[in-house]
Amino acid sequence: MTCGEDGFTNSIFIIFFRFIICFYDLSKIQNLNYKESYF
Repeated sequence: MTCGEDGFTNSIFIIFFRFIICFYDLSKIQNLNYKESYF
């Protein structure tokens, strides 16, 4: 792997990782709201 390819995969991984964290936080908030409103 060249430096360019390594940097490219690293940036994609960071974006993907941030997306997973954001999605997990949003789903956690939605689950809390769902439980509070229905139970």
